[in-house]
Amino acid sequence: MPAARAIRAILTHDGLRLLRDQFLLGASLYVAGCAIALRWLVPWLEAELLRENGFELAPYVPLGVSYFVLINASVITGMLGGFLLLETREERAMQALLVTPTPLSVHLGTLAAVVVTAGFGITVVLSALVGVGIPGWDAVLLSSLLGAPTGFVMALILATAASNKVEAFAVMKLTSIIGLVPVAGSFLPEPLQYAVGIAPPYWACKIWWMAAAGESGWGWLVVPGLLVSAGWIAFLLPRFERAARR
Repeated sequence: MPAARAIRAILTHDGLRLLRDQFLLGASLYVAGCAIALRWLVPWLEAELLRENGFELAPYVPLGVSYFVLINASVITGMLGGFLLLETREERAMQALLVTPTPLSVHLGTLAAVVVTAGFGITVVLSALVGVGIPGWDAVLLSSLLGAPTGFVMALILATAASNKVEAFAVMKLTSIIGLVPVAGSFLPEPLQYAVGIAPPYWACKIWWMAAAGESGWGWLVVPGLLVSAGWIAFLLPRFERAARR
C-alpha cells in the first residue's frame, strides 16, 4: 500500500504543477486550433492545387496528417513528461526520492503511464478534429496506442540531455528530427524503408499510411513498434537515473 499512496501523491503533485504551466496549456490549445483549421484548409488546398496546377494532393494528405497528429501528440506529451522530470531534478526532489523507501521506478512508472495515456487521448482527439486524411478508426486507435510511448521516450531524452527548461527547448529542436525521420523514410522503397524504423514514431505512422491507402496486413507492425519503443526506454532509463543522481 505504500506504493499506492506514493502514486497518488505523485499524481496530485504533478497535476498541480501542470495546471500552473501555461506554456503546455497554450501549446495544446494551439495544436487543437490548427487541427480544426486543417479540417477545412486541406480540402480547399486540394481543390485549388488541382484547379490551378493540376496537382493531385490527395495521395499525400494521409502522410501530412499523420505527421501532424501522431508526431504532435508525442511532442506535447514529451514536453509534459520532460518538464515534470526536469522540475523534479531542479527542485532536488529526485535525489530525495533515491533515498526514500519508494523506489525511483514507481515515480517513473507513474509518469510513463500518464504520458502514454495522455498521448493516446491527444492523438485520438486530434484525429477527430482534423477529420481528413485519417484511416479507419481501428487503424487510428492502434496507431494512437503504438505511438503513445514515443512521448515518454522524448521526455527521457529531454530530462537526460537538459538540466533546465532553457536547455530543454534547445534539445527539443534536435529531437524534432525524430519526427521527420518517418516522413523522409516514407519515400524509400521497401524493405529499405524499414531501416528508419529505429525512430519510434515510424511504425505508428506506417500503420496509418497503409490503412489510409486501403492496404491490409498492417497488424504485424505492432511487434517491431513495441520493441523499438521498449529498446529506447531501456537505453535511456539508466542514463536518466545517472543524470538524476548528479
